[in-house]
Amino acid sequence: MRNLYIYHFATLTPLVLILFVYSYKYIDVRLFSVFILLYAFIYRPYLDYLRLKSLNLVSRNEWKKFIGLGLIRFKYYNELILGRAKG
Repeated sequence: MRNLYIYHFATLTPLVLILFVYSYKYIDVRLFSVFILLYAFIYRPYLDYLRLKSLNLVSRNEWKKFIGLGLIRFKYYNELILGRAKG
């Protein structure tokens, strides 16, 4: 997941799909909430971990820091969102 465009596509596509099916009333509020929570607390942190791992910024043992809120992602904001290294 070294390519920045693929990373953004992979992170935004599920969110767009969730909003699309909710806006056209294919799913109700409860299912929408479940999907958003799964996206925010499982899918997105996992993809962020994979990107940072492919850039050799985190080790394999650090995956536990991404579970839950995954606040470690904010430490690497530039690398994730902008594709730039710090410094």
